[in-house]
Amino acid sequence: MVDLSGVAGTAVGSSLRICEPSQTPMISLDPKLPVGHAQPGAIAITGATWNVVPRLANSDGTPPSDLIDEAVAFIAGRGLSDPEPGVAQYLTFDLEGDGIDEELLVVRRIPEDLFGNVESYSLVLMRKMLDVEPATLVIEFSQGAADNAYVVLHAVTAIADLNGDDKMEIVIDGYYYEGSGTTAWEYIDDDRGTVAALSAGCGA
Repeated sequence: MVDLSGVAGTAVGSSLRICEPSQTPMISLDPKLPVGHAQPGAIAITGATWNVVPRLANSDGTPPSDLIDEAVAFIAGRGLSDPEPGVAQYLTFDLEGDGIDEELLVVRRIPEDLFGNVESYSLVLMRKMLDVEPATLVIEFSQGAADNAYVVLHAVTAIADLNGDDKMEIVIDGYYYEGSGTTAWEYIDDDRGTVAALSAGCGA
């Protein structure tokens, strides 16, 4: 099991079962993975013969004001006003092992019961150095609507090397009022940015 602190332990998997109604194959773990939108959870990795966390993420820092400003500007561009967004997570980490840290910011405004409204949103930004200039990439964004309770709350669960190439992927959990899912985002290159390398979930 892996979380933002690194390798957090081991677990034993059950036989395969199917999640209804999405028909997603699933297993249960013993001990169970910590799951819940109140705080980041963990992921399970099987078959890895390499160091799955070659470089630890740091969650102790304070997000710089210019990165907050970029989040505020993005939100405003979607018709929302939140000049002092709630910071759920701010992480720094060396994604590719090049000695240069990336920054990741999660800001959101979502009710505790996850029933969204027109003011609800969740945003995940990553700032990365491209050549000699930093660029900010939108990794995840969800916005509520006046006539629909659906909105996704995002939480970064792990930053780990999932395929043994010594480059780490960003694992983000998403929660909504009737289900949840997890997506592993892989940074491909400066032209293509991040892509969803693996995603799974269960819900209505």
